[in-house]
Amino acid sequence: MTIQPFTPSQWTAIDALGRQVDQQLQVAQVGLTMGGEPTYVSARDRTDLQWRYQALGAEKRQLAGALLSRLEARLGAIGSVRHYGIGKLYPGEPDPR
Repeated sequence: MTIQPFTPSQWTAIDALGRQVDQQLQVAQVGLTMGGEPTYVSARDRTDLQWRYQALGAEKRQLAGALLSRLEARLGAIGSVRHYGIGKLYPGEPDPR
């Protein structure tokens, strides 16, 4: 029986690779979580509403732009296209993140 789009032997190889990566992450003490989108918090102030509940805040937007610029330089993506779009809207929040 073939499980599309991979053959059983390909799934076995994928599973083995996943287990290898999991083991390396565990040894390196790297924890992974899964969510709807990446969430960034301030290393200096985790109490301000912009880091807890509000979609945007003055400092959050400034730090996000600086992070994006550093990533562009580090990844060699200078001149890349930036897309600013609407994120997920959570129940009870007036603005999407």
